[in-house]
Amino acid sequence: MDEPKYKRVLLKISGEALAGDKHFGLDFQVMGRVADVIKECVAMGVQVGVVIGGGNFWRGVKNGEGHIERTRADHMGMLATAMNCMAMADVLEQKGVDVRVQTALEIRAVAEDTLKIQLDGRLERYLDAAREVCTRQGAAVCDCYAKWKLLSQNGVDTTALLANGINHPSREMAWMFAYSLLETMMR
Repeated sequence: MDEPKYKRVLLKISGEALAGDKHFGLDFQVMGRVADVIKECVAMGVQVGVVIGGGNFWRGVKNGEGHIERTRADHMGMLATAMNCMAMADVLEQKGVDVRVQTALEIRAVAEDTLKIQLDGRLERYLDAAREVCTRQGAAVCDCYAKWKLLSQNGVDTTALLANGINHPSREMAWMFAYSLLETMMR
């Protein structure tokens, strides 16, 4: 078997994809096929990060349609995402793949609290390790978190850069991150 081109990959799966042809809920046959591919990558020594959406259950702005306060609707979307993550984690674990679920919502019984790992320094250590690996491999690093942290340390109210004050980037923040990525690619 050929050596994999990348040692680390990030896979974004929409909630809608997990629903398959049903367009709502979960299609475990689809999830099983996705898990098989992830397992194969892991078996080749690739570290796989998975980001999963929740649109197969709830879309904050679309489903709230002005009837539910925006932040609450977004939280409901985050719960939908967590549900998908737990389901995918279970499918992966049944196939023998080690899994860790993380979320910005505090639901300790099922996932690590990303705010807690940020505050206790683990997030910084995770990111330092990732930067070190990228540097050793000669890969460019676009570190938006470092820019975010620098803004915060310089007195900028970074929550003002979030459209809902919690987790959705405003247009300005999205442009800042896009510019950072472009800047990194041009180095």
